[in-house]
Amino acid sequence: PLGSYESQITVWAENDRDLLNNNLETRDTTDAFEIGEPAEFDTEVLSTDTADGTVGIEYEVENLGDASDEQTVLVEVDGTEACSETHELDGGDDVANWCLYSIESGDPPSVEAEVITNDDSDTTSVSIDDAEFEVDVTSTNDPIEEGETLTVDASVTNVGDLSDTKDVTLSVPGVGETTESVEVDVGESETVELDLETSVGNADDYTADVETPDDSESTSVTIEEQPDEAEFEVDITSTNDPVEEGDGLEVE
Repeated sequence: PLGSYESQITVWAENDRDLLNNNLETRDTTDAFEIGEPAEFDTEVLSTDTADGTVGIEYEVENLGDASDEQTVLVEVDGTEACSETHELDGGDDVANWCLYSIESGDPPSVEAEVITNDDSDTTSVSIDDAEFEVDVTSTNDPIEEGETLTVDASVTNVGDLSDTKDVTLSVPGVGETTESVEVDVGESETVELDLETSVGNADDYTADVETPDDSESTSVTIEEQPDEAEFEVDITSTNDPVEEGDGLEVE
């Protein structure tokens, strides 16, 4: 059992020859000693952070015992090893560390992160957001004439936790719509150009909508009437008639 003890060690010689050859003395000695707690590595998840396609797991390991020891700490996400780190701690010491787990496209919306030592474990749930595409209209080529192509440029930013490919749609009520697919990595932005053909008779002021499955933004565009075709009026001011046959007729 644990506690403080006194020990007694007796050293003696078997015979006179032992005393003669080894100079041994017969004596008793008493000393005190203490049996301390063995090493015990306690662990706790301190925090989690999800950004740039990774889950960060911060944990602490503390040696609750008196003896020094070395243990390998495992971090698992949904039962799969994410990190492995060896820590050597004296009695009463502690250490904090981070483990980074790369989010995969098949991961569920919530994962279980577990930190494991030989003596203890701690678990926490971490939420994972799907890819989320925010859209911002950056420019248009309006005003245009009916029959010309309306062009809208948009910036698409992925503010979610996963990379993905999604559709971006430009729609103008009464004119039509067009769709382009764009792939955007986590935390990145891509520019997409959306071209929509117009027809004669579309002249008017419109609200153009640019949409992703997660976001939308509107902008005003104008389609103008085509100008009238050129018309030429003619007025005869003079001639050189009458003329004789064979002469040239001049008309101004």
